Parts: sequence; C-alpha cells; structure tokens
Amino acid sequence: MTESSTTAANALYFEAYEAVISMTSGIVAKYQKYGITFARMENPTLEEAARQLKMLAKLLNEGEELGILNGDDVMKSVNASDYAHAIEQISDAFSAGNEEEVHRIISELDKRSIL
Repeated sequence: MTESSTTAANALYFEAYEAVISMTSGIVAKYQKYGITFARMENPTLEEAARQLKMLAKLLNEGEELGILNGDDVMKSVNASDYAHAIEQISDAFSAGNEEEVHRIISELDKRSIL
C-alpha cells in the first residue's frame, strides 16, 4: 500500500470510528433525556442502528486484519465492536420489553470514558 492510500485508509477508519462513537453516545444521551421512550423515537431504529454499527465495526476490524491499523487504532477497533454489541443488546432488550436490561447496558456505556 502506498503512503497516500494508507493515509486515505486511516482517514476512512477514523471517520468510521467517529460514526460509531457519535451513534452510541447519541443513543446514551437520548436515553438519559427521555428514558425508555427514546427507543420509540429513534430514527434509525435501534435495530437498524445496531446493524449499522456492526458494519462499521467490521470495517474497522478488517483494517486491523490488513495491518493498516496499529496501536491506538487497534483499540478503537475493539471499542467499536464492543459498542456495536452493546447497542445490539439494547435493541434486543427493548424488543423483549426488558427495560431493566436496557437501563443496565446504558449505565455501563455511560461509564465508558470515550462517551
């Protein structure tokens, strides 16, 4: 990979990671402001947000596997996967009507320093 394509790939991965952080922190903030009713107002739906986050996390993981990412970027890849999984769990808990589980997961996410 040339230096310019590596730089472009790094920029793409940075944007993907920022999208993961933005979506995840937005969901946490909406829950804190509106409670469980936020899930009914979400657009995209929580299920769609989880699907989008999983795709972004997969992109970041592929960058790690290709050797494009290193150091802090690898940690970002791991964090993105964790956030995607947490939003998927929130979506599943909401669909099951388990408000306590939604609250538990949101509380765990809120403790994360990056959000």
